Amino acid sequence: MKMKSILFFSTIFFLLAGCDDSSSTNSNNINNSNNLNNLNNTNNVNNVQQECGNGIIEGNEICDGTKMDSVNCEDLDGYKGGMLRCGTDCSSYNEEFCFADDCPEALSFVMRTLDSTELVNLCSYKGSVIMMVNTASQCGYTYQYAKLQQIYDDYRQDGFHIFGFPANNFMNQEPGEESEIRNFINSNYGITFPMFEKISVKGSDIHPLYDYLTTETDVAFAGEITWNFNKFLLDKEGNVVSRYATDQDPDQNPIIEDIEFFLTE
Repeated sequence: MKMKSILFFSTIFFLLAGCDDSSSTNSNNINNSNNLNNLNNTNNVNNVQQECGNGIIEGNEICDGTKMDSVNCEDLDGYKGGMLRCGTDCSSYNEEFCFADDCPEALSFVMRTLDSTELVNLCSYKGSVIMMVNTASQCGYTYQYAKLQQIYDDYRQDGFHIFGFPANNFMNQEPGEESEIRNFINSNYGITFPMFEKISVKGSDIHPLYDYLTTETDVAFAGEITWNFNKFLLDKEGNVVSRYATDQDPDQNPIIEDIEFFLTE
């Protein structure tokens, strides 16, 4: 019995030792961070199981008891579109990177803008009708950039937004660096709608956002991305409400009818 008591108190001491003052400092580092790089550093995350082989950190609790449900990463030393859920109260976190419980899952991602270091919390667009489209610069459908820009100009004032995601998943049709992509779309199409970092939209390296869009949405809209310029439409609540094939031009029905319908909902 004496031996069991010693073992019991030794175990308690060991567990408590993990939440010393240094852990509190690390928690503050997360709360005050201006970017998500610190979240991918094991020195700044306590009591969190690291599973970055598949690009995911599954979180339990940091030492102050704050719940961390999930943080997406690309290896421990890099950042790749993250998700940090803090519950309904984000006051203890930099709100730019915190998603309240009412944030739709499809918008619970932080994305880097194309050819920049600026990070955007997609949840800030809740309340808008959004089209998400994977793009490419050397595709037979690249002309759709012009049509996308046109409908953005036509409906932006009504609360419509387009998110473009360059991807090189099909026939090497987006091989360039982000700076090249930015120069191409600016000089050829004058794109002003949000364009985000170059990502993968299918396969083993699929970005978590597109993993969600293709596997977690309604069965009518799920399924692998089939080619460049697949399109998802989200309503004002962040629900995926429609999906359109590559060959459906964005300035034609049923896309225009759907945009107008959900803008009035």
